[in-house]
Amino acid sequence: MLTLKQAYKDYFDVGAAVAAHWLEEGAETIKTHFNSITAENE
Repeated sequence: MLTLKQAYKDYFDVGAAVAAHWLEEGAETIKTHFNSITAENE
């Protein structure tokens, strides 16, 4: 399956706002689909 960051790599980076608990729970998904992350307001 083509990931978001692969699909748009020639156009722009794909980022996400991520809550602290997702850094462990969803780490693989985050690394697979996004080039950059920023802290979400909690």
